[in-house]
Amino acid sequence: MSNQRKRALNIIRTKKNLAVLNLVKLEKEKIEYLKKELNFFQEPEFISYSMGTLKVIDGLNKNELLKIELESLFDKMGKAKMSLDNYHQELDLLIKKVDSSSDVDTGSFNTDQRTG
Repeated sequence: MSNQRKRALNIIRTKKNLAVLNLVKLEKEKIEYLKKELNFFQEPEFISYSMGTLKVIDGLNKNELLKIELESLFDKMGKAKMSLDNYHQELDLLIKKVDSSSDVDTGSFNTDQRTG
């Protein structure tokens, strides 16, 4: 194999590696943004204790629904139930939902297991 061919193959390999690194960096930035906006590490309180009685919260707020949706995305990606492209599209959709000023309709929350 000639030196010129080796250099060309190294350049191609480097460009592919760089593309993958950029994709990983972009994914990390999206996830960090979503976690920050949703206060991801603060668990929602579905049950509270007040004046000697247990109270169950009737509904979920926007952030809690989006947290559940994000956790579902992590689960699907972890089990390879969706493609990388679909995963990034779903992350972008979640970012749009977080940035929107309107509340998420609880009836539209979808837990189906789409495959990519």
